[in-house]
Amino acid sequence: MPARKSRQSYVRDPRLAFAVATLAFAAAWFFGISNRAPLASVKIEAVRSSGISSVLTAGVSDMFNTILVLAAAAGCYIICLLALRREFRYRWAFAIAGSIIVAAAALPVMPLTSPDTTHFAADVRTLWLHHQNPTKFSGVPAKQDDPVAREVRTFSGAPSGYGPLAYLIGGVTLPFVGDGLRANVFGQKVLASLMLLATAIAAGLVAKRLGRNPAFATAAVGMNPMFIWQFPGDGHNDAIMAAFGTFALLFLIRRDWPRRSTGAALAAAAVLTKFSLVLAAPVVATAWFPKLRIVIAGVVGIGCVIALVVFFIGVKPEVGTIGPFEGITRNSPWYLLFNGFDLQGRSHDVTLAICYSGALISIALVCLFHRFDTEQDIVDAIALVLALFLFFFAPTLRQWYQIWAFPAVALTSRRWLRHGGFTFSIMGFAPVIALNWQVSLSQQVGLSHPVEVAIVIAWLVTISVAFMRWYRDRPRSARQTPRSHRPSAARSRAKLARAR
Repeated sequence: MPARKSRQSYVRDPRLAFAVATLAFAAAWFFGISNRAPLASVKIEAVRSSGISSVLTAGVSDMFNTILVLAAAAGCYIICLLALRREFRYRWAFAIAGSIIVAAAALPVMPLTSPDTTHFAADVRTLWLHHQNPTKFSGVPAKQDDPVAREVRTFSGAPSGYGPLAYLIGGVTLPFVGDGLRANVFGQKVLASLMLLATAIAAGLVAKRLGRNPAFATAAVGMNPMFIWQFPGDGHNDAIMAAFGTFALLFLIRRDWPRRSTGAALAAAAVLTKFSLVLAAPVVATAWFPKLRIVIAGVVGIGCVIALVVFFIGVKPEVGTIGPFEGITRNSPWYLLFNGFDLQGRSHDVTLAICYSGALISIALVCLFHRFDTEQDIVDAIALVLALFLFFFAPTLRQWYQIWAFPAVALTSRRWLRHGGFTFSIMGFAPVIALNWQVSLSQQVGLSHPVEVAIVIAWLVTISVAFMRWYRDRPRSARQTPRSHRPSAARSRAKLARAR
């Protein structure tokens, strides 16, 4: 009998559960993905142009094998998060170590679903070695006499759409990588991994500030399978912006101005890396100056009118070929609308007008009606604005964009939003897989529109999970109404007497 109790307590030890799940996660990823398409030995053309189906060439069978690996990783991720909800010594250190281990398992793989890292590696060299601005047409890879620039195959004639700080920070890899394409790509993957880890640790610091579980927040970001795929795997530089933005959040929620100034500087660094987090600026301004919420919402409303005019009259600003006006990506629900209605040849402009005006309207409504009494309220508002944009109003959507919102979503007190965000990050693999194996799915399975089917499934599952969580929490939230909002016994008796 004592032996049985000892065995049960051993099995239920959250440290053991976390360690086993982490090692299983890393092993599944390394042997199931990284070892099947290693950066060091795959054909150089695959590294230059990317595309998972061009590396894993067995068609639908390779697709199913990849799905099984991702499902196993997602299961291990959930087990790790559940273990970290239990109180035990050094659990934050466990979360940081787990994030490092699973990222290391993904580093050896080639970029499988995006060639952006190759382009970015060339852009960094354009700035640091050739002293030209990579955002200008004269500095794009196709114009550079550089060994890495010559290897860029996709978007080789397209200017970059990042902020100047992205190229400055990207240059830290140059002393270690030489002139080889593989080494330069690997350097950017290592940098993206470190920035993902920094984002995860920053999320933990914010959680600690809010009185929440820092270990859970760190693992939620740093061990998320989607982010392991996109940053240690594909090497996207959005993690640089996310790191600055999440550290900024630690100071933006404070009430004293010296710390707010620090937060503003870090937020500016995030925007100078990639401009997307500017969407949260009106919310932060409202939190700092609540008496001006009507004015701030009005300014956002004016921006909405300008967006409508810009798109409906067909005069769009010159922002280059990459940016928010780029168009409508296939892994977004707006692609279905874009192709489903002709709208007299204006469906592109009408769709973009709906998207960006809808995003601005949602920001204005949050500024007008959201509560900003506590630090948690500010985090909730930022999470809501960014999540609404990415899930409903982003016509140009790539799955690595989720890092913009996910740290705040992982920290929100709204469980429906948190559960929806976690679900969306996992279900985001559905359009990614469908997009990369669409030819095999069409030829071998007879599925004529696999990407569209995957989009519908991913969005419906996410909405269903968020709705069920919201519906289940309704009675609980009603029971937890503050006493000041409940009618007192005396008032109840008086009301009853009047009724009689």
